[in-house]
Amino acid sequence: MGSLCTKSTTTQVIECIHQIQDVEKTLKRLIDKYGVQIRTEQRQVRQKIHRKSDCMRHMRTIQLIRSHQENMEKRLTACMDKRYQLESLNVTKMHIKAVQTTTKTYRQFLNEHDIQKVEQLQETLSEMIEDACEINQVVNETPLIFEVDEDEVEREYDSICAELQLPEVPTTTPTIEYNDVELELVPLTT
Repeated sequence: MGSLCTKSTTTQVIECIHQIQDVEKTLKRLIDKYGVQIRTEQRQVRQKIHRKSDCMRHMRTIQLIRSHQENMEKRLTACMDKRYQLESLNVTKMHIKAVQTTTKTYRQFLNEHDIQKVEQLQETLSEMIEDACEINQVVNETPLIFEVDEDEVEREYDSICAELQLPEVPTTTPTIEYNDVELELVPLTT
């Protein structure tokens, strides 16, 4: 007559994903806050450029804030990596559950049909079980840590900047040839 009050593992995984997303949001806010603080300190340095001791104090503060900002960026990357792994595991779990349900359905079907069909379905089932084992093996493997190629990011940034540049204004006055006479176009002034 008692009831079990345990959460399913799917619910736990989803809660973990939501918690990691909350941590990611907090880390992003901290990174942005540190960026604002660095810009503020840089303005202070420019204002106090003739007072070396004040300037050096602000420069040290900038270095400290940058260090914390880089640390938060690394933690954000690690959180995102873990969240993607959890999402992948959840999908794999759903896939395995679907394979199990399919297996039960095939068993029921095999009980209701002749031997030849049973043998064919057993082969299909064994292939599906092999696929499930491969999925399980992939899940249990240690995932590779994704590393961003900074040179590639820099090249991509440069290409985007190049796309956004406006065409150059011509410096020469255009001419038109009309009835073997070359005419120079003069811009209208208002």
